[in-house]
Amino acid sequence: YFDMPNTKPPTTTDELINEKIAIAKENSLINYSFFVGATNDNIDDLLKLDYTKICGIKLFMGSSTGNMLVDNEKALRLLFKESPVNIAAHCESVLMLSVMMTRRRVRQDIMSRRSLPYSGASKPNCNTTGR
Repeated sequence: YFDMPNTKPPTTTDELINEKIAIAKENSLINYSFFVGATNDNIDDLLKLDYTKICGIKLFMGSSTGNMLVDNEKALRLLFKESPVNIAAHCESVLMLSVMMTRRRVRQDIMSRRSLPYSGASKPNCNTTGR
């Protein structure tokens, strides 16, 4: 499996990666690897990690959990220029995510209203005999 860093706490340091590796060595019955998470403040540290034990860097350029949103242009340029491993990036637009979530909530609200039984007062007139 490939473990992602957007966990509690976010896996954004060598220390946390090493903790996860120790747990996997002890408990995993299958192959495993780990992504380390980028933040606006840890790019220099990420570039010094031992990438023989990490499969890549996870980068959130849209919204994310904790402090894992990387929106600092200097940090992004440095990461893309110097990264010794693959970068797996989420590049969703925060505005677009907000619009999509609002649409989903509205759709769910409409669907929940459709499933309610009609009361006598709100039931539409279905008389088709013309009388």
